[in-house]
Amino acid sequence: MSYELLTLNERLKYMINKDKIFINEIKLGLNSVIIDFIMLIKIIPEKYISCFNSDEFELLVNGVPFIDIEDWKLFSTYKNKYSPTHKVDLLFIRR
Repeated sequence: MSYELLTLNERLKYMINKDKIFINEIKLGLNSVIIDFIMLIKIIPEKYISCFNSDEFELLVNGVPFIDIEDWKLFSTYKNKYSPTHKVDLLFIRR
């Protein structure tokens, strides 16, 4: 097998094109975030969103990575016929 060495000019063109592709992918992602945020503001007024810091807003949009069932049980309030041993609660929590 024989290999041809790339010239400096060819290597620079490759790196520039690779960077352009990378930057375009970032632009697409950011544009999606901006469009989603604009749509969110149409649904929820900005004055209600602006009270959250970036970490809280991320939790609001993405949720928590896991749900602490024990914590949920501790802070749950049951009304009417529902209780921690009710069929619906047991199915929901899947003990």
